[in-house]
Amino acid sequence: ALSWLQTTLYQFLKSTTSGLIDPFPRTALPSVISARGPGYRRAIKPDLLLPGGRQFLSEKPGTTHSKAILQTNSYTLPPGQCVAAPGVAGQLDQTAHRRGTSNAAALASRAASFLHQLIEYLRRRQDTYVPEDFDVVLIKALLVHGASWTDAQSQYEAALMSHRNKRTIREYLGSLLGYGSADLSRVTACTQQRVTILGFGQLGDGEGAEFSFPLPPCLSAVDALRRLTITLAWLSPVNCRRKNYRVAHLWFDPSNNIAPRRVFANHTAVQRGTVQHEVLEGNRAVAFQDGDSVSIKVNCRSDASEIPAPIRFGLAVTLEVSDEIRIPIYQQVRGRVAIRVPVQSASVV
Repeated sequence: ALSWLQTTLYQFLKSTTSGLIDPFPRTALPSVISARGPGYRRAIKPDLLLPGGRQFLSEKPGTTHSKAILQTNSYTLPPGQCVAAPGVAGQLDQTAHRRGTSNAAALASRAASFLHQLIEYLRRRQDTYVPEDFDVVLIKALLVHGASWTDAQSQYEAALMSHRNKRTIREYLGSLLGYGSADLSRVTACTQQRVTILGFGQLGDGEGAEFSFPLPPCLSAVDALRRLTITLAWLSPVNCRRKNYRVAHLWFDPSNNIAPRRVFANHTAVQRGTVQHEVLEGNRAVAFQDGDSVSIKVNCRSDASEIPAPIRFGLAVTLEVSDEIRIPIYQQVRGRVAIRVPVQSASVV
C-alpha cells in the first residue's frame, strides 16, 4: 500500500509541475539541499532553520520510475525566493528566483538586525539597563529562542522511529532539524498569555549566576497546558590544539515543577555547543503562592583550557499558555520582575 501511494504521489507531482517534483508538498521540512548531521562533538546543528526558497527536483534522464534518480537543477524561475539579479544585458532592475542556504543566512542577518532594534528600544527605556557589550549574545539567544520542531517531529518519527531507536530518536532528529524553524514573532512581542524575560551576565571558571522567573499567581492551580522555553547563548574562545575545542562551557538545569517535561531536542546534545535551548511543557495543576518563582542557575566551567576572561552570556525565558485561556500572565510577571529582579540583569520584552 505504501509503495502504491508513493508511486501515485510521485506521478501526480511530476504531472502537475511540468516535470518538477516538490519532495515536501505539505510539510515545512528542511530542504533537500541543506547539510545534515551533528555538529562538532555531536552538538546540535544546524542551530535553527530559516526559509531559503523551495527546491524542486527533476528526474535524471535515462532512469526509470521504479528506480528514478532525482537531481537538483539551477533555474531562475519560480519556485524560490525573488531576489535582485543582473539582467542578460546587464540591467540593474531585474530579479530572479533563487534558493539555498545563503538565502537563509541573509534572512538570519535581517532577523538579527530587527532584534538589535528591539534591544535598542529596551535600552532607551528609563527602567532598563542593557550594556552594549551583551548585544551579540542576547541577539544569538533570541534568534534561537523562538525555534521549535513544529510538525516536522511527527513526520520524521513516523518515517524513522522503530522499537530499536525509540530511546535515541530525539538525538538523531537533532542532527536533521537542529533546534527547528525560527519564529521571530515569538520573541519580538509578548501577549497577555505569553511573557519573555531577558537576562545577561558574565562568568568565570567555577562561577554561577542565578535568575528568578516570578510565577504569575493567576496560573496557580490552573489545569492547562503551559510551556516554558529557556535559551542560553554565549561566545567561547577556542583552543585548536585540544579535541574539546570549546574553552568555556556554560549550562543550566531546566528542572522545575511548572513545566517538567522536555520536548524536542535531546537533553545532553543541547549542552555540547554554545547554545542551550530547552523547551518544556506541563499540564498538571500546580499550586504555588504569590512570590514563588522558577530558579534558573547559569553555570560556567573551563573545557578545552583555562578561561582567559569572563564569558558574557545572554538568557531568554518565556512562559506561555494557550491564547484561549484568558489569564493576565504578562501583566503579573512584569509587575513582579520590576520589584524582585535588578534592572541590571533582566528586562521584560
